[in-house]
Amino acid sequence: MIRVNNNNTFTTISAALNSLPQTFLEDYLIEILDNGVYQEVLVISSFNTNGFQLTIAGVEGTRPTIDNNFLSGSAIITSGVENLLIRNIRFINADIENESGAIIRCNNVKNHTYEDLELNFGFCGFRGTDQLENCTFKNILIKNVTAGTFRLGDGLNPYPDLKNILIEDIKFDHSSTNPIITGTSNRNFGPGLVLKSAENLIVKNIRSLNGIQYDMGVIEQSVSPLVENFKGTYLKIIDCENTLFKNVDLLEQGIYLENSIGFSAFHCTLGDINMVLSQSITELKGCIFPKGLTLNIASPQNFGTESHNAFGVNISQQYIAFYYSDGTPPLIVNDFSLNNWQLSQGAGSVYSSNPDDFLRNNEGYLLATSIGIGLVPNMINGITTDITGHLRSFPTDAGAYETSLNNNPMNYQDIKNFLSERIIGQTAASSTDIGNAIKNLIDVIEGSMYSRTLVDFVEPVTNDGSENFILCAYNVPGNLLSKNGDKIRFKYNGYFASNDISKVFRFQGILGYTFGGTQANGKSWTIEGTFTRLGTSGGKIALTRTVSGEVPFVGEFIGFGDIASDWPFNLLTTSASGSITFTHGYIDFIPGASNQ
Repeated sequence: MIRVNNNNTFTTISAALNSLPQTFLEDYLIEILDNGVYQEVLVISSFNTNGFQLTIAGVEGTRPTIDNNFLSGSAIITSGVENLLIRNIRFINADIENESGAIIRCNNVKNHTYEDLELNFGFCGFRGTDQLENCTFKNILIKNVTAGTFRLGDGLNPYPDLKNILIEDIKFDHSSTNPIITGTSNRNFGPGLVLKSAENLIVKNIRSLNGIQYDMGVIEQSVSPLVENFKGTYLKIIDCENTLFKNVDLLEQGIYLENSIGFSAFHCTLGDINMVLSQSITELKGCIFPKGLTLNIASPQNFGTESHNAFGVNISQQYIAFYYSDGTPPLIVNDFSLNNWQLSQGAGSVYSSNPDDFLRNNEGYLLATSIGIGLVPNMINGITTDITGHLRSFPTDAGAYETSLNNNPMNYQDIKNFLSERIIGQTAASSTDIGNAIKNLIDVIEGSMYSRTLVDFVEPVTNDGSENFILCAYNVPGNLLSKNGDKIRFKYNGYFASNDISKVFRFQGILGYTFGGTQANGKSWTIEGTFTRLGTSGGKIALTRTVSGEVPFVGEFIGFGDIASDWPFNLLTTSASGSITFTHGYIDFIPGASNQ
């Protein structure tokens, strides 16, 4: 059922559109009132909106579907229309064999917004080759397209094709890195972006839902494009000016720059920067280059500044290698020439030829051993969050992620995004899938409610050389450990260094039992503990200590007090000689799921 301006009703969306006047004298709202499937192609091209707004939307609490039924063309075509908003609709089954089979096609349009949509199955998600101005694409889930999620601009018309374009909060859900859909021709490009001839282009918050990372396509012939909070394997920048990257993770391969002028990257994790005929790099700051930085650049004058970056080495054991097209001898930075480089560049940057210094976990967060931890002392270029949207604390990590936030509680927006991505609108999902999604959400919310950071060593903590100096003390709330089999975790990750090789640390529980004892000098370590209830009162803590370069050690505390009481623990040093300093770590308390 379709309703226009809370008045007339229709059985098809096309009929509702046909009821509107050619020239608007007021705003029009076309509401889809149910979760029905509408097999039709919408053509919106003949209206003079006259400064008024046309909105087509599913009402709150529904998710109507427009099914193109694999017909030639698109599910919706807009041309020559201004002031259009399309919201809360699922579009499916465009023609995947034909280049015109974009699920949504828009040309010669102005002031368009597409938001809260799901697009599933088509040649590409959005296609618009001519004159798009002031257009927003936001909060869109795109599945099963073989030639790109967005194909906007063609670079053939007078510049620009695209003006003031925002592409934000876009989520991909494909079955493989290059999805092949049965019955298609050899169009196998996956969900990447193809964006050409743009002025004021912003692409931000782009990610995959299924853990698979994709070649993210190309941005061409554009001025001042901004790419922010963006993850994939590879992205090409061709014939662009003043490109800016913020919180970009392209570790697997990196960036391809061709014939581009002015490139800056802040808080990025990049596998490589491959430059062909490109003219200049403006600034690199707070980035991680695990494979070093090798550039083909016009001249020494075409590299601006770099600082607070973490550099690994290329296959030639070089941290930095610049090759100049003007005939200037190459600049090579390795262990022998590093000091000279740091005299003019590299303020606050760090260098290592050990690949272990750049290790990350599966989510992309740096391990405690990384040289990029806490490398950036202050805010860069207005960046206050990491790639996931969490607030950074300063000093913050180099690269796209803020490691200390890995175990932060899930906030309201995180929970909302989780629901919208995995449950809301997923009527095609099986009851098992939905049940598992809800179970996972409950686990996450449970952790969010109780998880808290008890100690955060952002600044160094140094003992005074006394024996059994308490670096930290904290209580685990025993009244949360109410069910048999409940588990908690307490963990410290960090660096420590000592001027005394015999300096050790230990973990001390309520009855004075101690656990641990390892030389502290120059190593990182982790202690994790799991609580298990053994009766109406008391229980045990099973501890695992992992020290870099050593075999893990496991021990237990048994019979600690009443479950309703707090369980105090201390972290101490045991030697009276020397000193010990801890930095960039935390201790937290996270109850796990109960074993029923």
